[in-house]
Amino acid sequence: MAPLDYMRGMRAAHARLDAYAQNPYGVGRGETPNKGSCSSCFTMATLSTIRREVTRNFGSKPLWLTEYGYQTNPPDRILGVSQSLQATYLGEAALKVWRQRGATMLIQFLVRDEPSVGGWQSGLFTASGQPKLSYHAFALPLAQSARSGSRAVLWGQVRPGSGARAYLLQRAAGNAWRTVGGARRTTRSGAFTASVTLPPGARVRLFAPAIGWSGEPVTLH
Repeated sequence: MAPLDYMRGMRAAHARLDAYAQNPYGVGRGETPNKGSCSSCFTMATLSTIRREVTRNFGSKPLWLTEYGYQTNPPDRILGVSQSLQATYLGEAALKVWRQRGATMLIQFLVRDEPSVGGWQSGLFTASGQPKLSYHAFALPLAQSARSGSRAVLWGQVRPGSGARAYLLQRAAGNAWRTVGGARRTTRSGAFTASVTLPPGARVRLFAPAIGWSGEPVTLH
């Protein structure tokens, strides 16, 4: 059953919901968190549509995104994306959900790839237990949220820890990484928005000193 038909049927039946849950997977090859092939489908690319229809049919209920992920190639040669793209999309999706009022849950599906290629290959680890690039990207999501002239605005989150957390933004310089703007601190939620003077094409990553990790780099546009 299509999600919108379900919503309308539940509303007609006078259903009372505590929250509305959706698994906003893409429906077409090449779909990203911000660009989809179906304007009426309930995917991450149409998150605002999901929020609007939930409010229309049930009121201002919390929106729970209870499964979401991208399969990788290898091993899935049909639906998978590269490990780098999977990591990038995790950051972009996290930013999109953070911005969406009323969305209070986003669950990564899954943690470890299923051993059969016919199953799900969207894990943060391969079936043999090796971490993918998305492992650190999930802990330290980073995405560009805007650009104004020479300045790019970045959003990110340091998920391990509690309260305000220290972080660095680093720019690729040849084979090295150089800190941009010195040490910074997140809000109490672990999230931050930061503006950096860097051109399109620059590669930037998020580093958390407390855990000694860096996330997957993003390329500015």
